Amino acid sequence: MRGVSALVAVMLLLIISVGLTATTYTWLRNTQTEVTTSIEKQQQIRIQRAGSQLTVISVEPSTTPTINVQNTGKYELTNFVVYVDDYLVTPLSVPTKLAPGEKADIVLQPLSPGMHTVKITTNLASAATSIEYIP
Repeated sequence: MRGVSALVAVMLLLIISVGLTATTYTWLRNTQTEVTTSIEKQQQIRIQRAGSQLTVISVEPSTTPTINVQNTGKYELTNFVVYVDDYLVTPLSVPTKLAPGEKADIVLQPLSPGMHTVKITTNLASAATSIEYIP
């Protein structure tokens, strides 16, 4: 009976070892896949940012200032956000997306008299300009 118990113990140890090895292998493979996917996404975003550019074409400082911008990059721009003097503002008109080569107007709320810095950011690019409003 002693020989059988030792054999059963060895078999159990082997089964547990194989199970732990398989579990570890699966976990490491999944982790490696997740890390690789994350790095690939980050690299793709960096490539797109390097190929993206938003250019201010003209500025009309009227009672409702209008900024004409153009996508001079290779990728579509979306998620336009406008800051005036480092404060987030809600423009009267802003494009939802801008294809490469496309132009659009961003119409701001009336500004107070004086010099203002306007920064326009998107999902991939940004541009800044100054507006001097004299009523």
